[in-house]
Amino acid sequence: MSRPFLFFLLSAGLLSCVKPVVCAGAKKSKSLQMEAVGTEELDFKEKLVLEAFNKMVVSGKVKLQVEPCADPENLPSGSYDDILVYRKLKMKPTKTGQRGEVVGGLRVGRSIVVRGRVNQDPERITVNLVSDKSDTALHLGPRFNSLGYVNVIVANSRLAGVWGTEESHRQFPFAPGQYFELVILCETDSFSVTVNGQHQLDYNYRVVDLKSITAVDVHGDMTLIDVRMK
Repeated sequence: MSRPFLFFLLSAGLLSCVKPVVCAGAKKSKSLQMEAVGTEELDFKEKLVLEAFNKMVVSGKVKLQVEPCADPENLPSGSYDDILVYRKLKMKPTKTGQRGEVVGGLRVGRSIVVRGRVNQDPERITVNLVSDKSDTALHLGPRFNSLGYVNVIVANSRLAGVWGTEESHRQFPFAPGQYFELVILCETDSFSVTVNGQHQLDYNYRVVDLKSITAVDVHGDMTLIDVRMK
């Protein structure tokens, strides 16, 4: 029986699981081990330096879902949380859109990923990071044609019920009917925002206690696929 072509490039010692298709990992730094559901275990002898591997590519007619490995005790020393794949947040309906809980809050190095598809003839999309005091630590508003803005990303914060100084960015990667992946990375002093792999803007923290940011709100003219956190 033919198998989809799978080519794995992994950092040394890191374990990655893909369910239900395959599990793969470095086995004592000597080989690359792969196990697909319903098949025998395959063992590929190391031919390249594993330290150079940092990507995984999977092709074939498969529906891919990535989950953390179930047994962190067997992982290499270091922070298990730092090498987890993005964890899917459970989004709940709100009056305006959907909200997901950020368990434990944010911190430097953590990322929030929002994936969705823009509606046809959109006006705006909104992604908010909200603190436990109901402050909006980060408001990201891609505006296609709304409130006087055309194809502009607006960034702002709402603290103690008052909106701050608005920042506008005219680099605009969104398009009607198109899929997008928006990543918000917590840097030392700012949020770094990328869309579809391209850096868009940096936004200096106005809420400095990142751990207090405990929710993600998403709404607007889009279909939400999922929200994930690392």
